[in-house]
Amino acid sequence: ASDILNVTYETPNIEPFVLRVFDAIGRLLIETEVNPCCFKETIERVDISRFQGGIYFLQIDNGKESSIESFVVK
Repeated sequence: ASDILNVTYETPNIEPFVLRVFDAIGRLLIETEVNPCCFKETIERVDISRFQGGIYFLQIDNGKESSIESFVVK
């Protein structure tokens, strides 16, 4: 299993956003503010080495829109 979750994104603006990781019952495990580069594909590396096996949720929120994706740690 990998200890790093790579979050790849590209944004048309430079507004900061918040990246959050929740466990399956909704507990907030990670919260970090990201200041993106405009029009450039970027990879944000999230350390998940202390996570136990299970399903987790990644949320990206810029204050106007929010996106949530699930991922599995084995």
